Amino acid sequence: MEMKFATYFMAIAKYKNLSRAADYLFVSQSTLSQFLAREEQELGVKLVSRDRNELSLTWAGQLYQETCRNMLELQEGLYKHLAEAALSKTGRLSIGITPQWGGEMFAEIYPIFKQKYPEFLVKLLEDTTKPLMEQVVQGSLDMAILAVSEDSSLTLPHVRICREELVFCGTDFSGRNIRMQEFFWISIEVFGHQEI
Repeated sequence: MEMKFATYFMAIAKYKNLSRAADYLFVSQSTLSQFLAREEQELGVKLVSRDRNELSLTWAGQLYQETCRNMLELQEGLYKHLAEAALSKTGRLSIGITPQWGGEMFAEIYPIFKQKYPEFLVKLLEDTTKPLMEQVVQGSLDMAILAVSEDSSLTLPHVRICREELVFCGTDFSGRNIRMQEFFWISIEVFGHQEI
């Protein structure tokens, strides 16, 4: 059923007269008469009973009216949600997070986001960096909170939120064939940093 037909039937039920319903809808009386005859023929039941100039709903007509009312309410709700989404008041946001840092960072960001956008529904997906980046590219995720290396060449629009500091730490290496300082020099060769 088209939405305009739901509107037609609700007007017929309200005004109990094809002429008054037609005036309300700015359509011809024959348009409503044809609509009603077509619906009754298609459904195989009478929707209204005619008594002189007044129409009354049959049992089937009452069911039909309830369905029309529900359809129109759903349409109104949909249009309201779409209008709010267009104004960025409501919506859905899918965010990918990594097990190590994403959850911690999300826990810091989410309360502020929720305060500013209380009607947004946020869906979280936890995975490793590469699959999350692929899902952002594919459009199945809106964004991701990731840890990436300094020299990674991200092709996606991104904002660097913080820099992570990595350090070597350990127990006393005395009595072993390797010293912690060895790891420090290896790190200089690999990462090119000489800060302690």
